Amino acid sequence: MDRIIGFWQIVGFFFIFIGGTLFHFLYDWTGRLKPIGLISPINESVWEHLKLVLYPTILFGMFEDLALKGAANNYVTAKAASIVVAMLAIIIIFYSYTYVLGRHYLFLDILTFAIAIALGQYVSYLLLTAPQLPLWVTSASIWVLLILIFIFSLFTLYPPRLPIFKNRPDGTYGIYEVK
Repeated sequence: MDRIIGFWQIVGFFFIFIGGTLFHFLYDWTGRLKPIGLISPINESVWEHLKLVLYPTILFGMFEDLALKGAANNYVTAKAASIVVAMLAIIIIFYSYTYVLGRHYLFLDILTFAIAIALGQYVSYLLLTAPQLPLWVTSASIWVLLILIFIFSLFTLYPPRLPIFKNRPDGTYGIYEVK
């Protein structure tokens, strides 16, 4: 069973990478529909690019859950941990390399995204193949996912004036300032 779970984590890597790449353009492709902006980046801020992990991972998780048919342990926890790890990896790697190099490079941004997804999928694999965790961990994981969805929606509409939320090209914040 571990091989099947591993296979699905590899499929998930490609789904999330390709899906995240498509999600990057979704807001513009739909004529900047505000509801789409809740799930797709509305600008070039680091914060908005974290959506490229969140929503494709949730979407893939729905397919994966059907495919594994309950054969894996800690499913919700694995998906929540995968998302959190990938998001933290993006933040840490992006700010580290831009600090060292003095600016961002598209190639390194894409590589950062790939590394973050790989780390998230590895954590997912570890949790899916681990012994069953207590029920409270699953409940907490559901809350983590719901809070992430809420916070991403809220901060798309009303972002704090912090660097992580700032649109790098023009210095704007949030959906109401998108040009």
